[in-house]
Amino acid sequence: MPPNVTIIICTRNRAESLRLTLESLRTVTVPEGWMVELLVVDNGSTDGTRAVVESADLSPIEVRYLFVGKPGKSRALNRGLAETTGEIVVFTDDDVRMHPLWLVKICQPIVHGQAECTTGHIKLAPHLSRPWMTNLHRSYLADTSDRNFSDVQEMVGANMAFLRKVLEKVTGFDSELGPGALGFAEDTFFSKQLLQAGFLLLGVADAQVEHHPDPCRLTRQSFLARARVQGFCHAYISHHWEHAEISRPLLRSLKVRLRLAFYRIQRRHLWPFDEGMADWEMRSVERLYYLDAIRKFSGSRRFYGRHALVKNS
Repeated sequence: MPPNVTIIICTRNRAESLRLTLESLRTVTVPEGWMVELLVVDNGSTDGTRAVVESADLSPIEVRYLFVGKPGKSRALNRGLAETTGEIVVFTDDDVRMHPLWLVKICQPIVHGQAECTTGHIKLAPHLSRPWMTNLHRSYLADTSDRNFSDVQEMVGANMAFLRKVLEKVTGFDSELGPGALGFAEDTFFSKQLLQAGFLLLGVADAQVEHHPDPCRLTRQSFLARARVQGFCHAYISHHWEHAEISRPLLRSLKVRLRLAFYRIQRRHLWPFDEGMADWEMRSVERLYYLDAIRKFSGSRRFYGRHALVKNS
């Protein structure tokens, strides 16, 4: 039987960016017989998001609008999952442009029974690329160009899909993670749980989307904020799900602080650019906030059994 597919986009106050994404989606090939719907989950927008969605004509893709007022991307995604009708669920973001064959390519391994989960290729828009960017900078901007697609260990929310039946074991996204909560890693953690449940994840290099984030994400302050949030979110997963035991986190964090202070005295010599920040500083900040969060979580009740698929009640 031809597949029944639901595409989910979660958005908040980015009406113009969403409009361009929906225009891009009009160019995507929908094979004959496929039933495809788009579910746009509005996580509390106060701009013209609803009007953009309701005016979109993406035929033969059916468009549905869903409003979720309570902040938190994971909450919005979970509500979207509860409303889906498709046997295959595809995720993308409100700031990407799709290759015409994107939908076919991201779904194909699932349709043919080769995998239960897939993740595709995300490329940073050329006008946002900078000579100073390393693989780490690009990864912070969701670019997966350096990824080994023959051995992927996690999905990225801007370009991923899974068979809906995986929700029988992994019930959804952790509401403590993602934008509107701790800020990041809702897709990373969901991927870890899917692999733990025994589902097969395939990378699909030719399922391509182009990422068009706001240019403000190239600033030093944005990279700094992302490093802090990333460290904290990874600590959440380490403590609550992996049950990691980190010895002497206070001493370790003090050493990182000292190194950071020393390097920052020389920052202008080590990083002469107006945008971005050096890899060493990003990694150090991420490590510092990871260790500080581990100290904060120490002794607290864990939200999961070790590598559990469902959160404790």
